[in-house]
Amino acid sequence: MSESLPQLSLGAATFGLKSSNRAETFVRLQGKDEVQPLMDLFKSFGYKEVDTARIYTDSEAALGELDKSSLADLRISTKVHPFITPLTIENILQQFDESLAALGVENVDLLYLHHPDDKTPIEESLEGVDILYKQGKIRRFGLSNHSPSQVDEIVSICKSKGYIAPTMYQGLYSPIARTGYLEIRDLLKKHGIHYYAYGIMAAGLLTGKNKFDEEPKEDARLHSTSFLSGHLRERYWHREVFAALDLLAKAAEKEGIPFAQATNRWMRHHSGLTKEDGILVGASSFKQLEQNLLDLEMGPLSPTLVDAYENAWKSVEHRRIAAPGSSDKVK
Repeated sequence: MSESLPQLSLGAATFGLKSSNRAETFVRLQGKDEVQPLMDLFKSFGYKEVDTARIYTDSEAALGELDKSSLADLRISTKVHPFITPLTIENILQQFDESLAALGVENVDLLYLHHPDDKTPIEESLEGVDILYKQGKIRRFGLSNHSPSQVDEIVSICKSKGYIAPTMYQGLYSPIARTGYLEIRDLLKKHGIHYYAYGIMAAGLLTGKNKFDEEPKEDARLHSTSFLSGHLRERYWHREVFAALDLLAKAAEKEGIPFAQATNRWMRHHSGLTKEDGILVGASSFKQLEQNLLDLEMGPLSPTLVDAYENAWKSVEHRRIAAPGSSDKVK
């Protein structure tokens, strides 16, 4: 573990119970027998942050099944979501209490507002978060998928009302989807808010396993039977995106580096993220998590490969993939 690089947080969206429905969820790891080894592996690398959410089906409950010693020194972040119930004070408190019950803990490190809520005045949502903070149930507050103008408004309200202010922001960021990060980073820096990147492998596309004219494997998020495939294909499934992916795959192959490893190393060393920022590391198997962690521990890429990543980005920049405030609501 390096103290000078972006922090790593274990993304628990793929965690579920043995009874969880894989077909219409993120779940790929079911029950304590499958989840506990990943948590132990992650901690063995020296990392102690885990990220979940109320909307991630049984993710919180899966974490709650783990050995209590596994959770004791973890920094847990979770999220309340307006797609479950509008983020009124009452609903925020209820969603969060359900999270605590599922996790089997009395408090968490960080609570995010998972997505903007167009049905509830933001002042009310922020008051709900502040109540939880004053009750000692959360230590920090963050935002996810909010636009720059929404972040600015929220910070202003928190300051004027004396509420806990956001210090973390979670957003989509990968080598081919940089618009959201680039458009909000200066504002976040101004307000002292740190950035945590999710979706760094672009739904698996930055591993080189998919071809534009071929159907992804059945268990993949991009497969036509996946509940997310429509949104994700709208986001990524374009010939010019695959042309950029091909450019990167060939550049990595030329240097004898697996494509996924090159992407992990780009995110850790060349993305502009600092040691106060972070990267969500996801996995659908023990082997995949182990390889991701090993890759993320490696050093920077060669200048030639970094240039390839820049050229690939320039070729798709105009698509504005998942820009803040866009209609793209997938996570």
